[in-house]
Amino acid sequence: FKKLFKIGLLALVMMGQAVQTEAQFADCGQMNSISSNDLARVVTIRIGVVLGQEGSLNRMIIPFKFFVGGPFGTGNNSFPDTHQRFNEYYKVIIEQQELTGPVNATVPNPLTMKNFCHELGQVMKRPSWLPVPEFILKVALGLMSEMLLHGQRVIPHKIT
Repeated sequence: FKKLFKIGLLALVMMGQAVQTEAQFADCGQMNSISSNDLARVVTIRIGVVLGQEGSLNRMIIPFKFFVGGPFGTGNNSFPDTHQRFNEYYKVIIEQQELTGPVNATVPNPLTMKNFCHELGQVMKRPSWLPVPEFILKVALGLMSEMLLHGQRVIPHKIT
């Protein structure tokens, strides 16, 4: 649990709109404490927002159901998701023995939060017009709000 918590905090430190590649993820130093050797292969997986039935989508659609959906904050932040390819990424990582180190397991072309919410509204036949103010997310979610408001532009290079 402590290791997972540290990884979550690491994600918060790496926020911003700059593209985050696997090499930049490895440069953080914290991931270098775990390394591959002759007996084991270590792959550090950075996933995006998981949308499927068990993921975040069920919670994100609630405001849209009541016609008050919209992006978080300005909506200009990147929204890297993992969605349907989640299991596929793990399969590729297990099968390709040459893969080691950090791997970004996200979609290759992430949308902005504004574009994602616009698409979500169209699919649900609801408007996407009411942005959720930053201060509400900060009060409700604390540090977790930073990931939603200032998402990373995470691009996978090792697996596509």
